[in-house]
Amino acid sequence: MGATLSVLKLEIKSYLTNTIALFWTFIYPILMLLLLIFVFSKKYH
Repeated sequence: MGATLSVLKLEIKSYLTNTIALFWTFIYPILMLLLLIFVFSKKYH
């Protein structure tokens, strides 16, 4: 169990230092969501 947790900690630390992976995981979906909300929230009469 201890080895599994240490490997998990190393994997998480490695992932968090990769800025490109963080961008595609968190920032890009939020930006796309905001863009779609902006585009489709306009009312056309």
